[in-house]
Amino acid sequence: MSATFDARLQRWGPRVVALAAFALYAWAAAASGARDATGAAVGLGTPGGAAAPAWSVLAHVAAWLPLGDHGWRVQLVSGAAGALAALWTARLVIAVGRDDAATAWGAITAGALLAAALAFARIATTPGPTALAVALIAATALAIERVAAGAGARWGLGLAILCGLGLATHPVFVVVGPIVAVLLVVRLQRGARFPLAAPALTALVAAALWAYVPARAIAHGDARGATLGELAAMLDDGHAGAAIAAADLAAELADSVGPFGAIAAALGVAVLWRRRRTWWTAAVISSIAPVALAWHHGALACWAAAIAAGAAVAALVRLTGPFASVAGAPVAALCVVPAAVVSML
Repeated sequence: MSATFDARLQRWGPRVVALAAFALYAWAAAASGARDATGAAVGLGTPGGAAAPAWSVLAHVAAWLPLGDHGWRVQLVSGAAGALAALWTARLVIAVGRDDAATAWGAITAGALLAAALAFARIATTPGPTALAVALIAATALAIERVAAGAGARWGLGLAILCGLGLATHPVFVVVGPIVAVLLVVRLQRGARFPLAAPALTALVAAALWAYVPARAIAHGDARGATLGELAAMLDDGHAGAAIAAADLAAELADSVGPFGAIAAALGVAVLWRRRRTWWTAAVISSIAPVALAWHHGALACWAAAIAAGAAVAALVRLTGPFASVAGAPVAALCVVPAAVVSML
């Protein structure tokens, strides 16, 4: 196929995946009945509110939308975050790949596999900050890749803002901190000046959100604020229980991404570490893995697996040479369809 087709596939493939994911999440949220008191009562200072101020603010804004009932509107925050996570995951695969059809199909596979994975779809259709945390980590990984490739102050300061939002969304976000710090030092040594302002901007965004939500809660008569119990509970991905065995999480991950998605993810890790250009993304995934294993964070594990699977699919489809434009579709379907079937059952 022509280069024009490949470019359009790279441009529109991730967008179509994200729009389809949002439509399905919104429909599933409306049909599930999960918008109970947890969703309807969410606000500034409730569980998951003071402990996740960025999500609490978004949920508070969504509650004013003239659509559906109160609980469903709050759930739309998770659905929108899930769709954005799929979009940014696909774009990350494009950022670390080549300008060809194989990369486009790898990106589509990554976004669709994440959106279809059971562990991720579950948190994208229920109220809570986890879907937003995954979306912000996906956006941060994309920004890291852009800044590492030489992007200017716009991407660098955007990365700082994303880090501030992430720190005000979920405690697990701190795992990308050391990687960002190393990247800023590298760019500073190369002559960039935005690394000097980035830490202060991150701290300002995070502090503003952490200060605003408790202040608003106190103004409305709730002086409780976030507790250590709430912060610890957020390290679980929405399921009951605390840390579980790594073997159990591996089994859940295999169920969520399907057998072929799991195989592709294992191959993708090697693909990412093989090329120096993709070391930053490989480092982010490698930093996420121990957290996912320690705290049974299935949604984060699915995100890391989706990125790796996308890289593997791109590498495999590229082997077909001139047939990559058409060979990518069945390979992507082989990875995504089993995961989608499990989610729908």
